[in-house]
Amino acid sequence: MNTRVIWVKVNPNDDKELQFSNDRTNWYADSDFTTIVSVNDTVIWQLTEYNPNGKIQKDVDDNHKKIFSEHIKLDNGSFVAVVKSNVEGVNFRYRLKAKINNKKYNHDPVIKINA
Repeated sequence: MNTRVIWVKVNPNDDKELQFSNDRTNWYADSDFTTIVSVNDTVIWQLTEYNPNGKIQKDVDDNHKKIFSEHIKLDNGSFVAVVKSNVEGVNFRYRLKAKINNKKYNHDPVIKINA
């Protein structure tokens, strides 16, 4: 079981969009972003220090596929979930809602669960 951090920030070139990263170096729009995890991994959606007035506003919605067994909102605006053990070998597009600097964002990145 590993912990994967998905970094989230407002796109510096278009404040209507979020960008995502697994390493804080390479940033992608949600349509180009996939995080690879394994069953029982912990996933943390973390806002960067560039967006201190933000929070992951709503629970991560896995479109009722139930790929996450736990959902926990943290006081620092982050969100934590654990990948269930019965969903290996699949790709899911999930919904992430955030509120940063009084703007609401709704994005659909992909999570790939290794077999």
